[in-house]
Amino acid sequence: MSNKKNKTNENNNKKNKVIAQNSRKKLNPLSTGIIILLIAVIAVMVFNSLGSKKSAEVVSISSNQFTHSQPAALKPTKPIYTSVTAVDGEISLDTSLFDDDQVKYFTYETSGKKVNFFVIKSSDNVLRAAFDACDVCFSAKKGYRQEGDLMVCNMCGLM
Repeated sequence: MSNKKNKTNENNNKKNKVIAQNSRKKLNPLSTGIIILLIAVIAVMVFNSLGSKKSAEVVSISSNQFTHSQPAALKPTKPIYTSVTAVDGEISLDTSLFDDDQVKYFTYETSGKKVNFFVIKSSDNVLRAAFDACDVCFSAKKGYRQEGDLMVCNMCGLM
């Protein structure tokens, strides 16, 4: 029985020596350089592929003046504008139109020009009206779309 134990111990000692010798081997500088270069190339490829993917997710960038969102992947539908007229220089709208918390688009014609605007009930239950034209890219005449409680420019994503 002790012969078997001795042989097992000898085999284990031999294995341990081989493992110790292998762990002490160093890579030559050329191999190390190639490995580092491969890792760098793979990292650049991964980084570039992540940056080139277009996403439909909304990405918000806040500053003290505005919040920006990437335009949606799907083309927004053109709103249907309801024509309104002014009486004594005032446009009156029934407030119950906005109980569904959905934006309503209107157009008012004056001196041969159409003025498009929208009205929405905000989360604090206040009716808010604004021109359907972005402060930044109004010349594109793309207007705004509703995303939850926010109105987002169809061209640049400005909220």
